[in-house]
Amino acid sequence: MTDVELTISDRIQQKLDDLTRAERQLAHSILENYPASGLGPLTALAKDANVSAPTVARMVQKLGYKGYPEFQAELREELGSGPINFLRI
Repeated sequence: MTDVELTISDRIQQKLDDLTRAERQLAHSILENYPASGLGPLTALAKDANVSAPTVARMVQKLGYKGYPEFQAELREELGSGPINFLRI
């Protein structure tokens, strides 16, 4: 599977071991509420995961996005492209 074919969930799972404790906490929060958790404002996601807004920004960059808006755009694109494999951790 190439990066283009990876879902955001796939990317998060691939990077889990490379994330800091706070970023892993955020990742698990995103996956628990995937994909809805990533559709709101960055500050709401940070608050729901009990991490800082800069933690959200750093983690999405580690996933290969320029920033949170690009992360959200891809998530919205995933939602529009058909069924998503929802994962519960």
